[in-house]
Amino acid sequence: MVLAALQPTPGMKCIRHLLLAFNAIFAFTGVILISVGSTVKNIYNDYATFLENRFFSPSIAIIAVGCLVFVVAVFGCYGAVKLSVAAISVYCLLLATIFTMEVVVSVIAYVMGDQIKYAISRTFNQTIQDYKYDPVAANAIDSLQNELYCCGIEGPDDWAAVIDSHSATEIVLPASCCAMYEKGNCIAIKLMGCLPQLQYLIDQSSLLLSSTVIMIALMQLLGVIFARKLGRQLREQKTERDRLRYEVTENIIKGSPYEYEKPITKPEYSRLPSYSESTEVNEKPIVP
Repeated sequence: MVLAALQPTPGMKCIRHLLLAFNAIFAFTGVILISVGSTVKNIYNDYATFLENRFFSPSIAIIAVGCLVFVVAVFGCYGAVKLSVAAISVYCLLLATIFTMEVVVSVIAYVMGDQIKYAISRTFNQTIQDYKYDPVAANAIDSLQNELYCCGIEGPDDWAAVIDSHSATEIVLPASCCAMYEKGNCIAIKLMGCLPQLQYLIDQSSLLLSSTVIMIALMQLLGVIFARKLGRQLREQKTERDRLRYEVTENIIKGSPYEYEKPITKPEYSRLPSYSESTEVNEKPIVP
């Protein structure tokens, strides 16, 4: 019975297997976080000229969190296999910390999505003013207008007085604002401004980032619950094991049999007459 009490209970085995399964999923979600963060960062890099550095922070933070999730998931598998109370406790604490970080990052990404319109408008306007003098700015604007099929910040009128023209009423547009050519001449221009297009792209990227992080954080919350339950059961079992070990040691020292085993009793035999009693019987005179 002592040895049986030291083995994992069926409930503990079930929780351990569930924790292993969730850790495998967590490792995969870590890869997903790294992929989503890298994708959003690459999208932002394409329009880095029009974005401030602070808008890159959420995607970089998600990549770092994804790497941390993968490492913590491997550590959680080790704790579940070894049934280590210390490892499970540390794993639970790390997972709760990651959950908090993910919630903070998702909130920051959502808040920055609301601020991005004004930041893009400010930087775009400055870049347009540098179009004639800075080849880097000119290349960035042309690439943006070609990729998003747009012209200017809110429309073609934003190019007024930017490029020199021969008439005070004529607006000279860059070639990237042309929508259709015929015989080498532009016959139609793009009427949609770049700011709504770029804002929509950034908003969708922020939404993808935030929704992915929130879904994974909720899954990790289940992992925290399973880890705490497994750690509590492990602690209770080890406490019971220490109690049994103490009682067994005390019984050995006192020389008494284990209270968990049925004591061996000596068989009872019928009492035989002693030698003196048999002699007295033999010495009695025989009466005829």
